[in-house]
Amino acid sequence: NISRAKDRTPPLRAILFGEVGMWKTSTAAHVPRALWIDLHGSTATLARQPDCAFDPLSADRPETFPEFIDLLRDVSRYRGEFDAIVTDGLDDIDRLYIRPEALRRSNCQALGDNYGKPYDHVVTLHNEVVAAYESLYHAGFNLIFTAHTQNVERVSAEGANFMVTDIDV
Repeated sequence: NISRAKDRTPPLRAILFGEVGMWKTSTAAHVPRALWIDLHGSTATLARQPDCAFDPLSADRPETFPEFIDLLRDVSRYRGEFDAIVTDGLDDIDRLYIRPEALRRSNCQALGDNYGKPYDHVVTLHNEVVAAYESLYHAGFNLIFTAHTQNVERVSAEGANFMVTDIDV
């Protein structure tokens, strides 16, 4: 018995990261049958506006963490129409939703307040976002993210300092 070749595309998870202007959004625009979650309006630079979960150039973007999580849950119903979810702005999720919600839940003004109590919420909120995206992945969506980079100073085991480029989250 010969098992014949057949097309199979397991879901993909990918992060395109780099400095501003490095063609992350333009590269992701080549993903076929993609639904975009454009958190900072980068799709406005594309020659053709892609299908978006909301209008990125209007005030339709989710305003709060619960609204963002609801959006992620709602897009799963489009699985037959779309094969991929492109989130343009992985770092924007942290800035727009996770940090403000952590501060709100901890009733603090800064992440370092109250002996860093907001960080407990940051971990929980990150886990909620990961779970929402994992649910989309298990529904069969390819997940593509863009993110900006930051230069971070690290210390080696020998104590030497060096700079690395890392995702800005």
